[in-house]
Amino acid sequence: MAKRIKQRANVAIHGELHPHYFETLKTYKKHIGGHVQGSEPDDTTACLIVQYPDFHGNIPNLEELRKKCDAAGCLMVVVVTEIVALGLLPAPAMADIVCGEGQSIGVGLQFGGPHVGFFATKKEYLRQMPGRLCGATVDADGKRSFVLTLSTREQHIRREKATSNICTNVGLMATAFTVHMGLLGETGFKQLAQLNHQKACELADALEAAGFKIEIKNFFNEFVVQLTTDAKKTVKDLAKKGIIAGYALDGNKLLVNATETTSSEDIRRLVAELGTQTKIKEVA
Repeated sequence: MAKRIKQRANVAIHGELHPHYFETLKTYKKHIGGHVQGSEPDDTTACLIVQYPDFHGNIPNLEELRKKCDAAGCLMVVVVTEIVALGLLPAPAMADIVCGEGQSIGVGLQFGGPHVGFFATKKEYLRQMPGRLCGATVDADGKRSFVLTLSTREQHIRREKATSNICTNVGLMATAFTVHMGLLGETGFKQLAQLNHQKACELADALEAAGFKIEIKNFFNEFVVQLTTDAKKTVKDLAKKGIIAGYALDGNKLLVNATETTSSEDIRRLVAELGTQTKIKEVA
């Protein structure tokens, strides 16, 4: 979409992008051309991709990144992998395109899918969005109805110029998402986000009290902790005890998070087991 709008081939990535997203991006680039050029956009850049928060839990300064995009004349694409974060963080209103994952609101993990995503853009770019847009109108009898709107002719008869040729019906997932959001309401959604952050702070405080180092202090509900043991081995060892310790990064770095479902007992047990792993290595 950014390539069509800006007529440029390259993309830049700020911070840590989810590895699955990065692999998908590389697959796209094999077929549509261009390359990933690091983190600094220039006059060959179609867009700067920013995960918010990023894969390691860092919260980027979107206003500063907006200035970089304006200077380079490229679009700013914000990716949100945890929609609950938007209940606490400032809205990415300065972006040109915002997309992300909505699974955690009303939709189960379901062994990897199907899930529900969200996609928003500035009004001037609506016709460049892939897929279909549905809009509200009235029929011949004056009754409220929903139809495909802003649907281009290319979408049906000129496939080589279409923005999308394949669409998946995730209406059930969208309905579940909408029901959950409707039950939460604006106040409930913000409270949910605050609870997530509070639990993450409780986890971070407990880890630091036990002697572990937290890499960042500015996070939502996910952050990186440094272990004194190999992270991959630690994750496997704790899995045998029925504990999902987190996501192992390189070396001794472990990506952990806490949500509203995390109890104080869960935190106590995780920290205790991580401490046990450390003592085992010291004895060895």
